[in-house]
Amino acid sequence: YLRFSIVAGGFSPITCATASGHATEPSLHTLITCRLPWQIVPKWMGGRSTQDVLQVELKEMDGVFSKSISLELCPFERPKERHILGCLKPSMGVGQFSQLLDDWLRYHRLMGVDHFMLYDVDGSIEPLLSTGVLSSLLQQGRLTYVPHFSRNMGARMEALTVELWHKGLANSCIQPRSVNHCLALSRSAGFEWFVYLRGMDKYLHSDVDPSSGMLRRFLDALPSQMPSFQILRRHCGATDVEAMRVAAQLSAEVELPVPVFSQFQRCEALQLSVDDPMRDDSWVPAMRPSLVDFAMTNMAISFNTSTSFAAVPVRILRAQHFVRAFEGKEVGPRLYAPDMKDANRFTELDTMMDWATAALRQKKSDIFQADSLMETSWTFKICCAYLVSSYFIEIG
Repeated sequence: YLRFSIVAGGFSPITCATASGHATEPSLHTLITCRLPWQIVPKWMGGRSTQDVLQVELKEMDGVFSKSISLELCPFERPKERHILGCLKPSMGVGQFSQLLDDWLRYHRLMGVDHFMLYDVDGSIEPLLSTGVLSSLLQQGRLTYVPHFSRNMGARMEALTVELWHKGLANSCIQPRSVNHCLALSRSAGFEWFVYLRGMDKYLHSDVDPSSGMLRRFLDALPSQMPSFQILRRHCGATDVEAMRVAAQLSAEVELPVPVFSQFQRCEALQLSVDDPMRDDSWVPAMRPSLVDFAMTNMAISFNTSTSFAAVPVRILRAQHFVRAFEGKEVGPRLYAPDMKDANRFTELDTMMDWATAALRQKKSDIFQADSLMETSWTFKICCAYLVSSYFIEIG
């Protein structure tokens, strides 16, 4: 177990409790809990001090970390309404998938996502921030961009990430860290729900409510003490020329490609997931940040409660996974999970998402101004107060 202490307010170092040594360590983050004397804790935190800012220094006690962490705990006024935050895993070479990202953001904004967290490892998202939907979201305070994510963890982690990416292992090393970084920010910012969709080849969909605002309505109907649940995937990867005829016409009118959800409409039999929800454990986790301690890439975990698998029935809510979304001239055919290239496995036609094509391919529209789902605009501000897991130390 790693041991930590904290120095604050002129007191002697105070020993802290840590989750380090748990089965999930060290692939995830370390959760550290420190008990501070009331007289140095600011009143806004429930203490007795009249100081607005509390300065502390966190130290690892056995010399494993070469540096301590200096923190300032400071108050800020949160916007009243922060409901759903959606997060993507760190990506590389995003420029060649700019339209895919644009459609993914527009669609999930329609679903009710209030704010998006985007990560990359190479700075490739930055050029996209000045145009299109990313620019609109940024101006409205609905987008946070974290560039060069692996670099924040030191040169060795950055080099390892690049090496694994070129070996076809993508971001397997830093993805557990990114989900917990996003969870920590969503908790600090006061969001009620955090959904880790991972890739922009996954779109949330409901057969019983295929319309704008679906995700918001679904989450609002859940019990207030439900900490988390899993969303099952359905793989889609074959085309049907006749089925996408209307979508192709709408897209041609605005000189854009057919959205991926109207292009690959042949999917695996839905009954497969009904009969065996555990057949694919790459679930999309949704959680209340205030009720969970940390997250794996497919589920949330709380230390003080038993972790169980709670999946939504696939017809009520699922993640449509378009396995060929990243194919193209610059990328070539899908190389990972080669079994997904077999078109014969996609036996059912699913056109339930076609309604969104008209919304995403309107000639003169701005979803984000016309959308009445969220009338309140705010700026996403992050105080460093509770973001211990957003600090990364190179061990050496």
